[in-house]
This record gives sequence, structure tokens and C-alpha cells, in this order.
Amino acid sequence: WRDTDPYLLELNRITQSLTEAWSTSRPDPAQIEAVRARLDAVNQQLQVYARRFRTAMGEAARWTSTALSVVSAVFLVLLALVAWRLGNRLVQIQRSSEQKFRSIFEQSAVGIIQVDIRGIVIDANQAACQILDTPDDHLLNSPVMERIHPDDLPLGSGPHKALLRGRMDSYTLEQRLQKGSGDHLWARLTVSMVNRRSGQAAYFVVMLEDISESRRLASELSYQATHDALTGLLNRREFEHRLAMMLGRARSEHSEHALCFIDLDQFKIVNDTCGHAAGDQLLRE
Repeated sequence: WRDTDPYLLELNRITQSLTEAWSTSRPDPAQIEAVRARLDAVNQQLQVYARRFRTAMGEAARWTSTALSVVSAVFLVLLALVAWRLGNRLVQIQRSSEQKFRSIFEQSAVGIIQVDIRGIVIDANQAACQILDTPDDHLLNSPVMERIHPDDLPLGSGPHKALLRGRMDSYTLEQRLQKGSGDHLWARLTVSMVNRRSGQAAYFVVMLEDISESRRLASELSYQATHDALTGLLNRREFEHRLAMMLGRARSEHSEHALCFIDLDQFKIVNDTCGHAAGDQLLRE
């Protein structure tokens, strides 16, 4: 661009001289021929620079295309490298998660059972086999519904349908399960659904806890809180509670109830003469 500036200025001067010549008088053929010669000379010089400019632009375009191709190739290589690293990292994370889950699955003191969408046991840890008193080869590939007490089957139907429809992530309930010996135990079940990637079937994870002893203790505590330890009859607190319920029902239903009162006369003589052990035995009888 800088090299062609003098020639462009020369064209401007030629234009000005022609304008001045035409404004005063008509130029003669010699002047016109001289101007034409000057224009040809300037045009030849500009053609040289035009060819050089086209050559430079072509080289710049080729260099730019080559540079863009190299940058694109490098970018694609880097992108592929990043994708490979991310994929490798995800595989490592998945393997680590699977190993951790397997370690927890096998070493947990809580029973863990994996059940497929059809209700068939596909895996169970050692704790679950011990709780159910069933070898793993008998537990695997068996319907999980066979382990549930028939009277408790309706308890889990509603939450199970809600879990299948995605309305909840998990649910917990207490049910009676059948052991391998034929006996029943009370268990707390926590059921959650695992949705796998496309092409892999979903399955359920059931956390199993034996709560038979805790339910037995709770039942004993409830009995002790409402019954007399000596006679096994209702204690005063429970008697008053049930009496209030009966009276309330009688008022609301307009019904009648009878209350019998039994008094033991001369009971103190039994305690004083025969001892409190004999008095306790008499009360029990």
C-alpha cells in the first residue's frame, strides 16, 4: 500500500491538470497523447504492484489456511486427549464406587439383598443369609415375596408402586419374614430403587435388619406398663384409661356398661398369719 501511494498521487495530479486544461481551452492532440503516455506508465507500474499484492494475498491465504489446519488438528488432538482423560477418570471412579459398594455389601452387619424388577433375588450378602437362616444358593434366584408373611403382603404394595412410579426415593416398613427353619422374624426393610444406564435393567436394594428382639422388649415393656406384675391383671393406670374409653363410648353411642367391684374381706389376716408369700399366692389364684 505504501509503495503505490506515489502513483496514486500521480493519477490525482493528472486528473487536476486535465481539469485545468479543459476549463481554459480544448487540449490539443499532443497534450492528450502525453497524458495518455503518463497514464500508461502509471498503469504499468500499478499492474506490477497489483500482481505483487495478489501474490502476497494468496501466500497469506495459504499460510492462514495452513495455520488454521494445524491449529484445528492440535485442538482436535487436545480435545480427544481431554475426552480420553475424562473417560478414563469416569471409569476409575465407577470402578472405585463398585469396589466400595462391594466391600460394604460383603462386610456389612446389616443384611443387603438385591432384587430385580420381577421380584427375584439376584444377590445377597452373608448377613442377609444369616438373618434369614438360609444358604445363599437357596436364597438366590428365589422370589422375595415367598419370604414375607402372607398377612404382611399388603403392607408394602402401596409404597412399592409409588417407588416404581418415581414418586419416592425409598421407603421403610416392618414386616414378618420367614426363615429357612420355618420360623418367622420381625424385620425392618428399607427399599430403594437403582436406575441403571440405558440398556441395563433397574433393580431394588433392600436393607434388612432383624428387630425381633427389640419388638419383644417393646412388647414386654408395654405389658409391664399396663399390667400388675403379681397378678397379671390391668394396673390402675390402664384400668382408668380403659374405663375412660368405655365411658366416652357409652356417652357417644348411648350404650350401657356394668362395673363389677370385688373386695377381699379379712385379707390382712392372711398376710399376718401366713406371710406375704401366701397372700401373693392367694391373689394369683
